[in-house]
Amino acid sequence: MLNHVYISEESEQAIHRITGINGYSQSLNCVYICCMSMLIERMLDLSFPPDMCAQFALRCGVTEENGLPMLSAAVAGRFSLRHTECEQENALAQIAAGAKGIVRMTLPAEEKQRYYLIDQVKKTGIYMINPSLQQAKGIPRSKKRLIQIKDGYMIVPKDVYVTLCPENAQYFVFSQ
Repeated sequence: MLNHVYISEESEQAIHRITGINGYSQSLNCVYICCMSMLIERMLDLSFPPDMCAQFALRCGVTEENGLPMLSAAVAGRFSLRHTECEQENALAQIAAGAKGIVRMTLPAEEKQRYYLIDQVKKTGIYMINPSLQQAKGIPRSKKRLIQIKDGYMIVPKDVYVTLCPENAQYFVFSQ
């Protein structure tokens, strides 16, 4: 089972210049690229490191403007996965049943978008990976003490997650 944890070295801006076919250069968000790489590797047990995912994204026409929605559709097609964009309750239920997801949110204390891979939902909490250099960056101090960091995961109790996650968060859920 592939359980790599990919960390974006571009922690502040999370933008990476990728040179594609014929020297074409494009900026892509490293964090959602890392999330997608981990999602595919964990779900399908196939190697799909961030550099491969980024090159695939470029070939599919992914840009910063169409970003994660377009990459999600392209990856779902490439790997024959079902893909849905849905609200929180539906996303967490699907992930608890074996799917995996990426959530895009803007935390209340910040103006930046954050991306997290949601790998599992269990009774013990929501198992998330934030591919930035600081796992709990942007999370209010009062909530941080309720979150465990273990084996590369942020394990967030569901009741804490529901209060932490803004209503406008977008969920991209994948299943076989």
